[in-house]
Amino acid sequence: MQYAVQPLLTGHNGGLDTFRDIIKAFNLADGFQVQALLLLTITSYASGEREQGDVAIRQAVETAFHIGLDSEDFGIGCSAVIQESWRRTWWELYSICGIIRVLTPTIPKLDPPYSRLVPCHDTAFNSCQVTASRTFSQMQDRHFVDDNFDYSGFAYRVEAVRILNNILDFTAQDSYQAQPSPAFHSCRASIKSYTLSLPVDRQNGILPNGETDELMFCALTIINVASILLNIPHSKLARNRSFGTICVTQRPSNMLSRDETACTIAAVNSADAIIRLLIDRNSESMKSMSPCSACVLAFAATTHLAAYCLVQDEERMRCLKEYLEVSLGALNTIGRSWPIARMVKGQLVEFSREIMMKPLPQPPMNYSRVQQVQLEDVVATMPLSHDIVPGIEDTLWLQDLLNSEGDFSFVA
Repeated sequence: MQYAVQPLLTGHNGGLDTFRDIIKAFNLADGFQVQALLLLTITSYASGEREQGDVAIRQAVETAFHIGLDSEDFGIGCSAVIQESWRRTWWELYSICGIIRVLTPTIPKLDPPYSRLVPCHDTAFNSCQVTASRTFSQMQDRHFVDDNFDYSGFAYRVEAVRILNNILDFTAQDSYQAQPSPAFHSCRASIKSYTLSLPVDRQNGILPNGETDELMFCALTIINVASILLNIPHSKLARNRSFGTICVTQRPSNMLSRDETACTIAAVNSADAIIRLLIDRNSESMKSMSPCSACVLAFAATTHLAAYCLVQDEERMRCLKEYLEVSLGALNTIGRSWPIARMVKGQLVEFSREIMMKPLPQPPMNYSRVQQVQLEDVVATMPLSHDIVPGIEDTLWLQDLLNSEGDFSFVA
């Protein structure tokens, strides 16, 4: 679903207007209207039209509950393929609402219907051979069942969004005390148990045939973004200051945490994991990535930028720089289809340039014909290489970014 409208936006600005006109033709409150509104939500956010996206997602939620799309009884009497299609429509709505809450916290949080079946594998659905699935409640209890049921990438994405929702609720209320609360440790445990429960062949989002499992890839990036959101406020990366990203701004942490080092490591490791997922992907497949990936990369890149300002090890600094280059390259590819990626890349390029390419101080030059400055004299006055890397105090853009106030806010 998330890729179906891409041709409408490619090559001209009228695509989204055309699609909006199509939406107006849906006068009946039914499942098809929910699907259309979901597409409009995604394309609106991808084009920087946040208000239109907010209206569309709210209308989609209202319609879904009005027709009972959250119930497993919806679509009874239809074929197994059609029932699975409606099932996927509901869980797509649930997932998109959770993802958008990162950008717009006023979007309603949906509670997962635990009796609803989670989607089956994409390969089965695409071949119109719907395989057996289990309820969301059964997936919650998978840790206590030793039958190794093979849940789909879509199901793991739904679970990742549930954890993300819990973390968003926690960060909206957390006072960031010096001693992290039991709720904080509970959130950390949920992320850890999620990653430990993944089958070996699901840990990099790559199918056995070498192709990308798009929904599993999305699930893995969501769980890593959730980790960054949870750990950043308690880390050295946001000490006594708010920590911002391209797409969101977090509240400042005014007290040091006893887990400060652990939270710093967790946040940076999650950013690293996002980039490693990108590295494992086939380059050609990046052209079809969701526009949500732009903000995922913003989280990863800004975390890496802040870490770059703190680390002293040259090898680690080189690795962080290369990870940033991967983020910018991926945004360049995604930006060919989605405007939001071009906006994110433009901001990150400017930030990265100021951090990593700060102009060297030059000695005063005398261009008079009487006194010429030789090249070797200029070289001799240049600072040592370690002086090129600025600290946070020397980086005005990062000070501004870190000193920004407020909760999560989308930057369009």
